[in-house]
Order: sequence, then C-alpha cells, then structure tokens
Amino acid sequence: MVNKPSEIDAATIELGIPPFLLNLNLAVATDLSFLNIGLNKAVYVPRQVTDREGGRKSQYNLCKGETTQAGVYLAESGMMLRFVTRVTGDTKNAKTGDIFMEQYRTRDGRLIFEGTGVLKITDETSMTI
Repeated sequence: MVNKPSEIDAATIELGIPPFLLNLNLAVATDLSFLNIGLNKAVYVPRQVTDREGGRKSQYNLCKGETTQAGVYLAESGMMLRFVTRVTGDTKNAKTGDIFMEQYRTRDGRLIFEGTGVLKITDETSMTI
C-alpha cells in the first residue's frame, strides 16, 4: 500500500514493475503494419542510455548474449516493449558484422515479433563509446 508519493518507486519495484527512464525528446512516429497485428501507427520512445536507475546500457556495449529493453512502442490500440540482444561478437564494443536480435513483446512478455540483423557501422569515427 502506498500512503505518499515518495513510496511509489519502492512499491512498483516490489510488484515487479520497476519504472523506466524514457527520453520523450527522441520519440518518433513509426509504421508497424508489417507485423500484421493491428498496431499500425505508433510512437516509439527509446529508453535513456544511462547508468541511472531506470535507464539502460547502450546496445553497442552489450556482451554476447546480453539483452536490453531498448524502448516502447505506444499506440491507441496498445503498447509493445522492444528488446535488443547481441547474438555474436567477442569485442567490448559491437562492430560491423555482429548479429543482433530484436524482439517486440507485450507487457506480460508475450512474443509478438522476433528478427535478426547484421550490424553495419557506417562511420567508425562516431563509435567513441
């Protein structure tokens, strides 16, 4: 039970629904019609890359096999969480040729979409992570 606003964070963490730090300034409109699930027009809001609580690790710094919850798709008809997993690669930072898996899931964890792709970094000088 929450009796005052300062107790909200602890209560949601105890319930297994910790808060996420989202960056609304980086939100973009997107078309998800390729999923054929009725969630066509949506807004993608990325989770903030930060060490602060509720943030996430950069996808480029994931270890092989590590997953991050990267953001959320929001639409009138529902929402989906976006997860990214580094499938291959033995270097600290991801590099061109590494394979990543992307998954879209419902809030309760049901898999909606899964796909893999090969990373191609077009400007190596910008990769000062």
